[in-house]
Amino acid sequence: MTTPHAFADYLNAQAAGFETIAHACAVYVGVQSDALTPEDMYSSLIYHARNAADVDQMLYQLEGDRDYTEHAALLVLSAAWNDPAQDEAIQQAFARAASVDDIDLHDLAITVLYGMYLLARSGGAGLREVVHRQADGQIVTASLDTPISSAALFEAMRDQYAAAL
Repeated sequence: MTTPHAFADYLNAQAAGFETIAHACAVYVGVQSDALTPEDMYSSLIYHARNAADVDQMLYQLEGDRDYTEHAALLVLSAAWNDPAQDEAIQQAFARAASVDDIDLHDLAITVLYGMYLLARSGGAGLREVVHRQADGQIVTASLDTPISSAALFEAMRDQYAAAL
């Protein structure tokens, strides 16, 4: 079984930067969504949202802050990595990331948000560890005292970002 610690090691061994992480997240979410286009992902997000303005606000925040976007992409990927059935899919996404054409920030924001939606919808219960990038550029594992669902983790990330504004 893989662990988020192993995921942090995997990312650091690749010297995974923003572009690599962004492209891998886009590939992974694309596969998980059965190849929906960003426009179709956006339509689905709006359709399923309690408040469409919240979706647009999150997209605005993701588009405007590369660090926040990378943090969200790392949460999507590390939350999925917690599922032993998904670690191979993530490794394949990283292998394909180098061949992905540049993705604009708007489409990337939609894709990352859709990845968050897919993981939250699937439950993702019991996350104990996730990875994130430190100020020095290293990707490290963050351990949680009690298990948390993907949905709760994404809400906490959003709240933390809002408080920092």
